[in-house]
Amino acid sequence: SGSNQQSSFNLAHSFIIAVVVVLGGGALTVWAAGQSLPGSHLYPVKLAIERARVSASLAEDSRLQLQTQLADARLQELTDVVNSQDTANQKVAKMSQVAESIQNQLAIVNNQLPKAGNKTEPQKALAAAKMVSEKASQASKALVAAKESLPGSDKADLNIKLAEATEAVDKVGIEALEA
Repeated sequence: SGSNQQSSFNLAHSFIIAVVVVLGGGALTVWAAGQSLPGSHLYPVKLAIERARVSASLAEDSRLQLQTQLADARLQELTDVVNSQDTANQKVAKMSQVAESIQNQLAIVNNQLPKAGNKTEPQKALAAAKMVSEKASQASKALVAAKESLPGSDKADLNIKLAEATEAVDKVGIEALEA
């Protein structure tokens, strides 16, 4: 019966190690995704984790604050891509990815803005709208700068994508203030 006890101990021990590896691996993946940059396989995972964090934040203020931080992160990523040592083709792919992320981020922020009309705190709603408008303006400038940083006219697809993102971002800025 001693060997029976030994094998069940080994089984329990193996199970505990497996759980630690899976959870640790999951935490490691989350951490690695958090550090990932555009072009990385983990970048979409990072964006999904960020969306989950926003969904999990219950207070409207903290959700808007988190969205703003994420918009800043996207702008920083765009700057990093522009300043990177990547080839023009690598930059094009990464810029497309970030441009789309910026566009999505600001659209989400705009949708979550407290509407001044049905709010008891119009001052707070206006401050939030101004902040979103300012982020949109920064994003617009960053997208234009990114486009201008690329050589050659063979970047037609990217130019279209960046122009669309810039237009969408400008629209968000205007809508935010109109709200």
